Parts: sequence; C-alpha cells; structure tokens
Amino acid sequence: MVEEYNKDYIPMNRNTSISDTSEAHHSDAIPMQEKFEELAKVLKNIKKDEKILIIGDNDGDGIPASAIFAKILKKLGKEYKNDFQVMFVEHDFRNFIKEDLEKQKFLQSFNYIFLIDMSMDDYSFLTNKYICVIDHHKADAKVNLLINPMYDEEMKTKQNCSACALVYALYRIMFGENKILQKIAFVSSMLDWFPIGSLPYLNISKEDPEYFVNGGYIIPSNYSLATITFLVKDEEFGSNWIFEKLFLETDDNLKSIVQLPEKFYKKLNDQRTRFTKAMKKIFDNLETYDSLIFLVTKEKYREHKVTINVDLQAMYPNVTSFLVFENKKEQGYNISSRSQTIDLVKLGEFAKQHCKTLAGGGHSVAAGFFIRKQEFKKYKQLIIDNYNKFKK
Repeated sequence: MVEEYNKDYIPMNRNTSISDTSEAHHSDAIPMQEKFEELAKVLKNIKKDEKILIIGDNDGDGIPASAIFAKILKKLGKEYKNDFQVMFVEHDFRNFIKEDLEKQKFLQSFNYIFLIDMSMDDYSFLTNKYICVIDHHKADAKVNLLINPMYDEEMKTKQNCSACALVYALYRIMFGENKILQKIAFVSSMLDWFPIGSLPYLNISKEDPEYFVNGGYIIPSNYSLATITFLVKDEEFGSNWIFEKLFLETDDNLKSIVQLPEKFYKKLNDQRTRFTKAMKKIFDNLETYDSLIFLVTKEKYREHKVTINVDLQAMYPNVTSFLVFENKKEQGYNISSRSQTIDLVKLGEFAKQHCKTLAGGGHSVAAGFFIRKQEFKKYKQLIIDNYNKFKK
C-alpha cells in the first residue's frame, strides 16, 4: 500500500522565523520549505513507467542521504532496481562525465535524475530529463530544481548543513518524523562537519540530551555508521553494501549497522594494521609552508584519507592542509583540502582560472579536487603563492 503524502504535517505558518542555526532549535519550521514541497509534488506525480536514477556522493553524507531518499521513493510505491536505481560516484565524476560517452548514454536512459550531495559541471547532454540537485556544495543552478542553502538568501549566511539533513527534511515534510532516520542523518552531519547547521532540518534542539550534553555531542547509537562509511571500502563492503544496509535494514532499529559481520571487522583490523605500518612512509613526504601543508602520497593510501586528514589536523591545528593522492588510472592527482582559516572554494575557483584540468569543489572548510599530472606543479605553486589572499 502506498503511504499518502501527509499534507497536514506541513507547518501552516510559512512566516515562522528561523533563528541563527548556531542557537538551539526545535520546531516544525523548515528553511526553504517551499522547495521541499515542490519536490514532494514532483515525486508524487512520477508515473509507473518512468525510470528514476539517484546519484549520490560516495561518502559518509551522500550514501546515507541517498538511502533516506530511496526510502521516500519506496513509501511512494517505487521498487528498488526496478523503478529506480542508485549509483555512487566520487567528486571528480562531475568533471569526467564530460568525456565519458558510455556513462552519458546510461544517464540518458532515465526520465528523472536526482543528484544528492553533489552536482555536475555540465548537463547539456541530458535533454528532456527532470534533474533535481539536493546539495550543500557549490552547485550548478541550471537544473529543474536546486535545493541548496548556499543559493538561498536567508540561509547562505548561516552555518552549513549536511545533505543528509536536507533529505531528511523532505522526508519529514512528506511523512512526519522518523527517529531512526533522524539519528542516521545526525551522525552523517557530524561526519560531514556540519551538525549545528543541520539542526533546523533535523528538528533537533541543542538541549536534546539524546544528542547533546553540556554543549558537546552524545554519539547516537549508530556511530558504527562512521566505521562502515569511511573505514572499509572494497568490492565486498563497498558503497552499495552500506547503502543497502541503511535502505533495506533500518526500518525498525539500527541493529544492521551496529552488529556487523565478523569478516567486516577482520578486514577493518587488517586495514588498520597496514595503515600503522605505512604511517611513517606517508608523513615522511610532508611539506610545510608557513601555515600551509602539502602531503603528496601514493594512490594505495587513499583508503586512509579520513584518518590521515584527522591526524594532520591534530598535529597541525589551524593549518591549511592539502592531502594529495596519485591517480594513475586518470593520469593525475586527487586532492583533499581542509582549512579553518582559508576559503577553499574561492581558492579553488581562483586556481581553476589558471589550471584547465582542475575540477571539483566542496565547502569553504573542506573541499576535494582532481587535476591532471601535467598541471600539478603549476597548481601546487599557485596555492603556495596565493592561499593567504583567501582568508575568511
């Protein structure tokens, strides 16, 4: 039985003011509510024979957000792998799609495309398609519907939120609160560095003892979400495995992402052992420039990206870091940058003016890029020479 779109749940007072998202918040009011309502109507009107594709960012925010979006489709009577499909991509997909004719043909076979926690640089090859982007990075606004606080006059001055929180806001407008999904979305916002800005969408207060105590976080019971999303990524325990656990096995409780297979933990421990042995080799390549760090390392260490970034921030607080991994397949480098003092999005846009093969983006505090090998030295020098010009 298809569950009806709950019109009565939509708050009647559309003029409800949203205070600064850094303050405690607990209300039915949802920022950018009209856009969520517009998307809800679109989803309700998709016909049975129209094919749907969800494209999610391949990280701790994009995968859970895609799972919640898939649950919305399921409640509307859509069948997974029949009426809709899901794919996960890295940030550099937004650039590679321009050259990947096979992938373009695949995307063209869908009537509705929903991009979650990501966008693309070019949609020109998609004609007569409905395209919706639910994102909190820099996104292309030339789509049918863009739900992104960075483009909302009221919200763009507030603290950023996670994409998972945005998708949960859509869910609760349509079907009311769901404590399980709320917890998943909250942990995702923590993994993505944006729990405070996510509160208005999640309908959580800073006074809620289930999530906060004395101004600090209490990790909800699904903290294992951090482990399965970030720490093990291979063919067996990859993005689709994580997605299906979140989508198919979390209707009643969070057991499926707390009690994980023994084989998973064996792989996790093996990976940690390898990382411990590799630590010295990795950090031997560290280069420091005043308040800037460059760390260029091998492709095989990319699986440890999150741990390396956390360690860099611990060793060098308030320093802007660029963690660079070789990418032999694409003949270039994947770059993960972190900063509390430099606007990484503006710095990235500046670098793109000088480096034709540079692609990617993100937040002002955390961003990811790809660049071809032939331009990397030029890019690196541009960053070293100019990063101080982009202080917040």
